[in-house]
Amino acid sequence: MNYTNTIIELLLFALGLSLWINAIHLSFGQGMILEKLYKWLDKNIKYLRKPIFLCPTCMSSIHSLPLLLIFPLWKVIFICIFASVISTLLRDKLFENE
Repeated sequence: MNYTNTIIELLLFALGLSLWINAIHLSFGQGMILEKLYKWLDKNIKYLRKPIFLCPTCMSSIHSLPLLLIFPLWKVIFICIFASVISTLLRDKLFENE
């Protein structure tokens, strides 16, 4: 088994998941398309808002759960950890000026 290709594929998958997470995070921002949904969720769902749409670092734990249907657990954990790191780095670069 070629582990180098597997790791590269998982890192690319983590990058794609990170881009997805940051896109969702941005779309719930002020003046964005899902801002009204953000306000409704903010009132009604206090404890789940952070891992679902508010924190890119926390979002990788929830958004990688459907991957358990496709990948074994060790691959999902690998993707989750690296997606968390990449999402945080992307968010810091995107919101650097705020």
